[in-house]
Amino acid sequence: MNCNSLSKRLISWFNDNAGSCRDKVFGFRFRGKESKVYLQHFSSLVSFLHDKVNGNAKLRLIQIFQQSLCLRKVISFSVRIEDISIHEVHEMKTVAKLLFKSYCLFDSSITPSMWILCNVAPSHTEECMTKLNLGLGVNTMEGREQKHQQIAKYSFKSTFQERWSFIFRHEYIQLLYLRQNGFDLKKYNQRAYKYLPDIEEGCCSCSLSYINGQCSICEISNAKN
Repeated sequence: MNCNSLSKRLISWFNDNAGSCRDKVFGFRFRGKESKVYLQHFSSLVSFLHDKVNGNAKLRLIQIFQQSLCLRKVISFSVRIEDISIHEVHEMKTVAKLLFKSYCLFDSSITPSMWILCNVAPSHTEECMTKLNLGLGVNTMEGREQKHQQIAKYSFKSTFQERWSFIFRHEYIQLLYLRQNGFDLKKYNQRAYKYLPDIEEGCCSCSLSYINGQCSICEISNAKN
């Protein structure tokens, strides 16, 4: 899948624990490229590994497959700005509940990030749609970090006593005055990448190809449910 950072971390973890009787849990924080690539191609990885494992490992693999399907949908809906409807918001809430229940049943603990994604993000997305007719992606972490950096630039040449008056003056000029007079127009540019892959003809909704009119992994997953 061309996940270089994940590959290096996995090889390093394996080398550090080779020959050790102590089990050390593998941990990796997905960022940028790795998260997008994994959410687009995890079904192919599960299909490749499915016939190579047995017993509890195969059951755990199916659980990861089901969780990843839900995770891909929730993240895809949470980063959208204009291309989202109220029907998709309701779908996001339903899928988020399934994802949270799955983690409660099969995982030892719920991380704060997973709790927020499953319980807080759908409600905030619905609130944004109701008030602004926009998705939750309008309030991204990257956008908030950029605003903090901009505020730091506003205060660069100010004194301690006049710092906030400088910041408010700059913000008013850039965010209100210039836009009211036709300058500094901001337009939404749709991102080139997507978390949900394009489903080609003859493929299942999980993006795997049909074999004899059926998806082998989804069929096993539904049977386990």
